[in-house]
Amino acid sequence: SAPKKYKLNGKKINVERAPEPSDVQWENLAFKFRDKLKSRLMTKFLELFVVVGGCAIVVVISYGREVIREQTEDSPFFQLASILIALILAVVNVILVQVLKRFAVLEKHYTNTRYNISCAESLARAQSINTILTPIIVNYFIFYDIWNEGGLAFDIFTLLIVSMLFNPIFNLINPFYLFRLYGLSLIHISEPTRQAEISYAVFCLKKK
Repeated sequence: SAPKKYKLNGKKINVERAPEPSDVQWENLAFKFRDKLKSRLMTKFLELFVVVGGCAIVVVISYGREVIREQTEDSPFFQLASILIALILAVVNVILVQVLKRFAVLEKHYTNTRYNISCAESLARAQSINTILTPIIVNYFIFYDIWNEGGLAFDIFTLLIVSMLFNPIFNLINPFYLFRLYGLSLIHISEPTRQAEISYAVFCLKKK
């Protein structure tokens, strides 16, 4: 809920509902606002670097595709270049999911809710730039081509088809998940373990 504004001794104070104890990331409470701000600026820069890197690769491949089209109109490499562009955009979207999750950890949010919100906002922003703005920048502002074969409309259509095929296949054979399973298979438990009992105590300090 939004913070409510009250006055205390003539001064305005903001009051908001405290998060649930299970939602708090207690280890991040020790970090100062200045340190968190530095971490968040760094993660935003790294996010931009990943998106710009994917866009640069697409620009290079698009330039090679234009060279092929000028030399031979019916070359099969022209179609392959269009599919490769769409595949790169789909792969970058998958990479963004994994990278931005780790970047959000570096931002040191004090609740799990804020961490999840940060992941969702960063992912929506980065994937929108990668999927929507990159084809527009490449085809409209660089090569000024929209309706021809290999233009903006053609690239968007190819991207939709490739994404429909790539995403289910990737989810079926997720290499990140298989890598984690391989890491767990290397763990050897030499003796039986039992879950230890943990006691929690809450202390309230009252100023006299």
